[in-house]
Amino acid sequence: MSQVILLDSAPVGLITNPQATPLTLQCQQWFLGISQKGYRVVLPEIVDYEIRR
Repeated sequence: MSQVILLDSAPVGLITNPQATPLTLQCQQWFLGISQKGYRVVLPEIVDYEIRR
C-alpha cells in the first residue's frame, strides 16, 4: 500500500516555477525524492486550474 501526498497550490507553484531560486530548487528536489520513493502524489483539479491560469 503506497502513501498518498495531497499537494496544495503553493508547493505546486514552486515545483513548476522555471526560475532557479534556492526555495524552488529545494522544493523540486523534495518532489523528486518523494516520487522516487514510491509515494502517490495527488493534485486536486482546482489546484491544477489555479496554477494554469
